[in-house]
Amino acid sequence: MKKITLILLALSFSWFACNSQSWKEADALREKFLAQEKFDSTLYYANEAAALVRGEMGENNLTYCHVLHNLAISHYYLRNYRKAKYFILKEASTREALKKTNDQDYVICNEVASVICRKAGSYEDALVAIKNADYKALDIYSSEGPLYADLLEYYAGV
Repeated sequence: MKKITLILLALSFSWFACNSQSWKEADALREKFLAQEKFDSTLYYANEAAALVRGEMGENNLTYCHVLHNLAISHYYLRNYRKAKYFILKEASTREALKKTNDQDYVICNEVASVICRKAGSYEDALVAIKNADYKALDIYSSEGPLYADLLEYYAGV
């Protein structure tokens, strides 16, 4: 009886170990389908990666910000602009809450937020996002560099 219990325990453990998928694998599948322009599959795996990160690490970390960004991009390609706006603004607010605003990812997040908010019809939100990006970009980029010039193009779009 003991051997049967141990065998069943070992089989169940191996089944769980072999059939679980990490968020990195889901994210790799998202990238694969994004490259193939299969946007519905891209959204599916972006949602799966976000759920796995939320379950493993919680919502207050930079990894979760990364998957929120991917969710926003996935919704954007499917022309779900309101959902894309929700996820990109959530990413920006999470980065602000974590006080991780002095890096290039925060600036990129706000640049993308300005584009998504414009597509969603929220020009005021787009202006706020690009102003936040401009404020932080002055600390990170040189005012005469190409990355700052790109930011000014986003400004012109708003």
